[in-house]
Amino acid sequence: MARELRVGAGVKPPSKLLLLAEFRAVGELALGLASLPVLASAPRGDGHTVLVLPGFLTYDRVSGENPEHTRPADIEALAGDLPVAATSIYSRTDGIVHWRASRVQPSDNAENIEVRGASHIGLRVNPAVMLAVADRLAQPDGQFTPFGHSGPFSLAYRH
Repeated sequence: MARELRVGAGVKPPSKLLLLAEFRAVGELALGLASLPVLASAPRGDGHTVLVLPGFLTYDRVSGENPEHTRPADIEALAGDLPVAATSIYSRTDGIVHWRASRVQPSDNAENIEVRGASHIGLRVNPAVMLAVADRLAQPDGQFTPFGHSGPFSLAYRH
């Protein structure tokens, strides 16, 4: 029996107020530039291959792909226990994508990192996000350890 494929079912878009507040990305860029000296000491990766999935589980809205052409097993693999380490970095104040649509199923090798106050557009330049990404990429291949929520931007992370 085939199951209906419903990506993001029941998740409403963020409020219009959050969408209007996306302008705060300019402040995140300024903070990111001012934080470059701190970010210069961020952990470095070892060069192993990683896969980045922007628009996690909302790819059809971003790329125009039709989810009807996607095998349900592929979506279930992304939404369930992943065979590789996975981290989702999101913000409840994202004005474009609802934060609930941005999370992975937590497991022994998958986690969610919430960054307080970040905008959707500003996630790319937010120094707390950049430090979290650097920390995740610095993990040795095959050795997953949860994010420590510490460091110079520890107040930005919700535990």
